[in-house]
Amino acid sequence: MRELKGFQRVTLAPGGTQRVRFTLKRQDLQFWGGHGWTVEPGSFDLWIATSSVGGLHGSFDLARA
Repeated sequence: MRELKGFQRVTLAPGGTQRVRFTLKRQDLQFWGGHGWTVEPGSFDLWIATSSVGGLHGSFDLARA
């Protein structure tokens, strides 16, 4: 499942580049479980893209919640 967790509009000239930074917080990784809001350890994928299709892909592991 993909969920939008951050958005920043960036305007670039043709061939231009710009650094964009996002900070993911604990609540960005939470989901509603049988005992309320929870975060589980595991692998998370993330994409930086202009739409919900494709884009740059990265991943990280959350060792403990």
